[in-house]
This record gives sequence, C-alpha cells and structure tokens, in this order.
Amino acid sequence: MLNMGTAVGPIAGGLASLIDARFAFGGSALLFGVLAATVFRSNVGSVETADRRAVLASLHTAATNRDLWRLIIVSFPWFFLFPQLYVAFPLYAGRLAGPHAASAVYVVNGVIGLAFMLSAKRWLVRINPATSTMFAYLAAAIAFTSVAAFDGLAWFLLFVAGYTVIETVMLPALETMTGSLATEGSQATFFGVLSATGALGGATGYYVGSWLILNATSLETRATFGSVGAIGFVGAALILPKTSRRISPL
Repeated sequence: MLNMGTAVGPIAGGLASLIDARFAFGGSALLFGVLAATVFRSNVGSVETADRRAVLASLHTAATNRDLWRLIIVSFPWFFLFPQLYVAFPLYAGRLAGPHAASAVYVVNGVIGLAFMLSAKRWLVRINPATSTMFAYLAAAIAFTSVAAFDGLAWFLLFVAGYTVIETVMLPALETMTGSLATEGSQATFFGVLSATGALGGATGYYVGSWLILNATSLETRATFGSVGAIGFVGAALILPKTSRRISPL
C-alpha cells in the first residue's frame, strides 16, 4: 500500500496542480477526513495483548538488550541513506530535468517497489534478514557510488529503480530482526527505540543530503553516500553474526 500510494500520489498531485495546486491539498484533506471516520468506526486494534508490561520496565528491557543495540548500530547508516529519497533524489532530478522530474522519482519508486514486492514476496519471506541486510548495504554502496559515473535523467531513474529494490529488502529485514529480538509484552517499545534511532539518523541524513546536493560536486555527494553504504556493509558483516543467534531462521 505504501508503494501504491507513492506511485499514485505524485501522479494525482501533478494532474491536480495543472488546474490549481489547492485541489491537491483539498483532495488530501477530504481523504484524511474519510480515513479518520473509518478508523473511528473500526474495531481493529482494540484488543490488548495478554502480557502487557509497564512502560518503564519495557524501556529498561530494551535499553539493556545488547542485541538490540547491535542492530541499532547496524541500522543507523540505512536511516541516514533512506531520507535521500525525499531530499537528494528530487533535488538532483530537478537539477537534471526541471522541477517536474521529482515526480518521476516517486512514481518509479512506487511502481518498482510494488512490482518487486509482488514478484519476490516468497523469496523475501525465506531469506535470512541478517544476510539480506548485509548484501543490501553492499548493493547500496555500489549503486550510490555509480551514479557519479553516469549523466542524464534516464540513468538516474534506473538508479532509483535499483535503490527501490534495496529499500524493499532492507526495511522488512530490519523490522523482522527487531520483532525477533523483542521480548513478549515489550514489542512496541523495541520498535519505538528503533524508530527513535531512525529519527536521529534521518535528521542527519536530511541535513547532510540537502547540504551536499546544494554545495558539493556530484562525485563528492555520491562518494559520501556510497561510503555510508560501505560502512553499513562492514558493520553488518561484523556485528550481525553476533546478533543472528537470537533471530529465528526464516
């Protein structure tokens, strides 16, 4: 559903802006109102788990879990790279082919992500998440660095397609490992701690990514992103084997 929205949203917003950009905001507001009413009438999520733990106890469990901290260290480079989809990618595409090229980035991301998820869903379920994380980082290091060797919007959109495959492998892998490490009754806290790390890494990625696009050369920008991917690969190769003993094989 995320990828479907990513593909449809820019297309609908672009068409609405041809008439008046306010139509896109009005339509979004109406949609959120309908969704709010639907959720209000829904009973989904009203059943509480039998083994709920106090917040402070859950935080203590998460804070003292060494395997979770190893996973957080490994995931930090990805949380730095992930926001580039919303910062560096549209800025760079706009520099190549004008402001409307940013929409093409999101359309490619949504369509390729949906197609890959549907075609590879059985493989994604079976693959070991620690292994997929390590190789996804390696692919990210190569992909980000290679952008500097090509020019033109078509080549960049091909990179976005490759990035989307990496993203579609990486995000479920990190969430699977988090869920596998979480103790009963503290699952939400474990995911919350990981999300807090994601917010910190994302804030860094947003700032650094936009600064590089506006102030650095293409080679410097891509080398920086590629280096972060390489750091993630090394970290995953060194750290995740120590964590994988707690992760059930898929």
